[in-house]
Amino acid sequence: LTLDALGQKFPPQRCHLYDAFGWRVRRLRVSREVGDFDVLIVWRKVHGEWTRFFLFSTFDATVTVGELLRAWKARWGIEVIHRYIKQNLGLGRCRCRTIQAQENWAWCVVEAFHAVLKIRREEPGRTWRSAQQRA
Repeated sequence: LTLDALGQKFPPQRCHLYDAFGWRVRRLRVSREVGDFDVLIVWRKVHGEWTRFFLFSTFDATVTVGELLRAWKARWGIEVIHRYIKQNLGLGRCRCRTIQAQENWAWCVVEAFHAVLKIRREEPGRTWRSAQQRA
């Protein structure tokens, strides 16, 4: 059984609607020798059309789908911010050898990020790049 076959077997109309997200989700429990996990077939509308993606979870089965979706959305936001501070604010460019110097560098990057956020709060229409240049 492939993920594509699962997506065809469980189209959006066969999945539960989670109003908080506007997504339709089907949770399937999978048991393997190494342990159990969940496959979530997630359907969301993009430009008016249903598109799907899959989430894999090793959380306990008592964790609700809503909690899994909130955790995934939070994690994704963290990933986006992490990429931004690595690529645009220089977190990944530290060439220092000592732990203390690397820690100082990381704190400088965090301060730079806060400065950019402050500009964006003051001027909501400003792009990240423009706010970075102004900060």
